[in-house]
Amino acid sequence: MASEIKVDTISEKTSANGVTIDGVSLKDSKIATANSVDSDAYVDASIDNAHLADNAVDTAEIADNAVTLAKMAGLARGKLIYGDASGDPAALAAGGADEVLTHDGTDLAWAAAGGGTNTPAFSAVLNANVTDVATATWTTIVYSRELYDTGSLFDTSTGIFTCDSDNAGKWLFCYTGQTAFSGSNESDINFFTFYYYNASEDEWNRIQNNQELTASYHEQVGRSQTVMLDIANGDQMAVQYYHKSGSADGYLMGGSDWGSYVNNIFGGMRLAQ
Repeated sequence: MASEIKVDTISEKTSANGVTIDGVSLKDSKIATANSVDSDAYVDASIDNAHLADNAVDTAEIADNAVTLAKMAGLARGKLIYGDASGDPAALAAGGADEVLTHDGTDLAWAAAGGGTNTPAFSAVLNANVTDVATATWTTIVYSRELYDTGSLFDTSTGIFTCDSDNAGKWLFCYTGQTAFSGSNESDINFFTFYYYNASEDEWNRIQNNQELTASYHEQVGRSQTVMLDIANGDQMAVQYYHKSGSADGYLMGGSDWGSYVNNIFGGMRLAQ
């Protein structure tokens, strides 16, 4: 015989093919029949990495929700997983302070937060009365004292606001102006208007705010105006005064002589886009 049976033992003796029992082949103390061991025959940790084929677990064999966060590779704080240009998952670096995540229709990117803040902004006043205002001449009012100027766009030496490329957009401008006269026979006084420079057309345009006065005597006259414009890089804004006719000693009111600086004030702010 090729094999012999001992008590509680079947031992291989001379057969080159081993011993077959009920269709299961035993050879060299191992099961030689293919696919003959069911999964319930394995004990925990009985199969090591050396006995696993490469890519042995297919996607279809992974159950839904089987991969937990604990089993994922670590990711630096603040990074996000996104699809890159090759269609592969990639880590998007964390954005800067106060930046928001934007999408251009193709890719994700970080950008400065927009909206919600009306900045930059400026406000300036007359630091003192301006006397002897010229008759029949448009005079740019030089607001020489800034209350604030968050974008450094207003020039106190000229009274002119100039927009730069970083702050182009929709702006709100306003002024309050007050003038005083002493004398008589005053008439047809046209004063205070926005003076707007359009850089693309290279020309100045007056946004009129006329007031025609015909009474014979005027002690104090005030005027205010608000305007919203789409301001481009290089555009400028100022306030001008025009004393149309008459012999009165007209002057612009400002400074501590009047108890406050709100008699003549000019300001603007970029609206949240």
